[in-house]
Amino acid sequence: MANSEVVELALDDLELTLPVIRDWIELVTVTRFAYGPERYPVGSYKSIVDFVAVDEKRDGLTFVGSIFGGSSMEAAILSAAHAVNCIELGKRR
Repeated sequence: MANSEVVELALDDLELTLPVIRDWIELVTVTRFAYGPERYPVGSYKSIVDFVAVDEKRDGLTFVGSIFGGSSMEAAILSAAHAVNCIELGKRR
């Protein structure tokens, strides 16, 4: 994937939470590291937001993961605890 494509996909993901982000960015530099995989592939955030939109309409289905809370294990644990709470209370978000 070309650097320009990576930047566009990353900006698309960022715009989901910060719609004006493109106006704030003056320079983008892509650095590729050969020795480690990415945490989440570019475009993952949008895929998960789309899934969560469907998830909200289905009873008994709750997304659990760390993508919304950064790279810490705590984010996944908190989202799992939220899912369990929803199931126990028989409620959605």
